[in-house]
This record gives sequence, structure tokens and C-alpha cells, in this order.
Amino acid sequence: MAARLAATVPSLRRSRSTTTRPLRPGETPGVDYDFVSQAEFVGMREAGAFAEWAEVHGHCYGTTKSFVAGECAVGRCPLLVIDVQGGRAMKAYDPRTVLVFLMPHSLGEMAERLRARRTESADAIERRLNNARREIAESLQYDYIVTNDELDLACDQVRHVILDRSK
Repeated sequence: MAARLAATVPSLRRSRSTTTRPLRPGETPGVDYDFVSQAEFVGMREAGAFAEWAEVHGHCYGTTKSFVAGECAVGRCPLLVIDVQGGRAMKAYDPRTVLVFLMPHSLGEMAERLRARRTESADAIERRLNNARREIAESLQYDYIVTNDELDLACDQVRHVILDRSK
């Protein structure tokens, strides 16, 4: 969805998170994510490099302040794909942040998508589902909630939020 939004809203720039998780098949370092060691991530965090960061599914993820500041400085809107911890941190970092929660159609369908990806163990999938339950409970703290049932419709709804808020 993020790639589709960035392609159809010229002012959006999708962030590239820094992460400690292993590279998945088909991913390219420096394109999909910036992959770093746990020690490198901790060093960046302690140096204040992140606008937001969180430990998610057993790995660390973060968005650099330099990315956010750089995009805003040239009039673009940073598009971050982050969990609720990161959303809270981003809102604290910049209160102008607009949070859109993508609600899964169902946890059963989410579980099937994760299994079909074949990139994670059964334990990792169960951890993701438990985290999803917790995140759904926190979704009421978001500015908008969009159900990600049908991709085109969900993209249109998020696009309208972005365009309406940028006026």
C-alpha cells in the first residue's frame, strides 16, 4: 500500500526504516530497509538519530530524524509504515503527525497471509498475531482508522486523508 500511495501522491516520500531484523528473500539493503546490527542500532539510538524507534516482533526498527527533517524541508510529506509504538513516538516527536491505523480485515486472514509468505516460524507468526491484538486495542488513539479489506479502497481512503490534511 505504501508504494502505491507514494506513486499516486507526488508529495509523499516513503521512509526506509533502519532495522536489526534479518534480510528476507527479495529484499535489497539500502532500498527496502537499512539493515544494521543490534550494536549499531543502539549506537544510533543513543546518539539521538531516530525520530521514532521501537522493538517490534523481536527486532528493532526506527526512522531517522534526518529523513523526516529532509523531506519536510523540501515540502514533502514523510510516509512512515510503523507500529503503534512508533506512531506514539512519532506523534511525540512532531505533534503535526497524522496517524492512520490500517485495521486488518480479520486476524484469521492476517494469519493466512503470514503463513503464505513462508518467511517466519510458527512462533513468530503467533507473536505477530498477539501484537496485532494489542495494536488493535490501541487503534482508538489514532486520528483515522481504515480497514484494509480491499486494497484499492483502502488506498483511496488513506489518499483522501492525506490530501484533505495537506490543504
